[in-house]
Amino acid sequence: MAEYFSSLDFFGWLEIAAVFVGLAYVVLEVLKSNAMWTLCIVSALMNIAVYLHNAFSAMALLQVYYIVTSVYGIVQWRKLNSLEKSSDGSSAGEQTLRIVRPSRKVILISLAVAVALTALLWPVFNRIDHASGAEPYPGQVLLDTSMAVLSMIAMYWVSRSYLENWYLWILINAVSVAMFLFGGLYWMAALYGCYLVTAFIGLRHWRRSGVCFDEKEIK
Repeated sequence: MAEYFSSLDFFGWLEIAAVFVGLAYVVLEVLKSNAMWTLCIVSALMNIAVYLHNAFSAMALLQVYYIVTSVYGIVQWRKLNSLEKSSDGSSAGEQTLRIVRPSRKVILISLAVAVALTALLWPVFNRIDHASGAEPYPGQVLLDTSMAVLSMIAMYWVSRSYLENWYLWILINAVSVAMFLFGGLYWMAALYGCYLVTAFIGLRHWRRSGVCFDEKEIK
């Protein structure tokens, strides 16, 4: 074990640090704490360097999206906090989960966007990864691209407090575990394994404790 850690380079240590920040983030996400957005930004900045170093350019670009969405999420969640306070006239609702159910139209549009963006970006990232001198394994670029696109949609759903964001994360995390294992990013694979478990926990927690609002109320 000591030999393993002594052999780590800068990016190896950065990967481990990003894993621990990511774990803290997902715990706060399950608890639906606004502080999760700050940790998401920190985690994204660290992951950009790790992913670029290991030829996961789509995942690296995804981190930029995470940063932007985190700012949006802070604003949206504040709206939900204000909405519940005004509905019960007190601050007692601070501990209540405020969730929204997406319409069928939102789900269908999200699916169409996922397919279109994956088809559009796959050849782009394939060229970028090979031009950088990296040697991705067969299917790595397609998996990288599709998981990055689905993660963008899932993150937007989180920012909108859609309960169904957890179903997307379950799919994304399960596939990502295998993707990172094959790519040699074992710490990231372990992190996404933890994400997978917490996605199930988060889904259960939100379904049991959530108070639903109509989507139109928070636009």
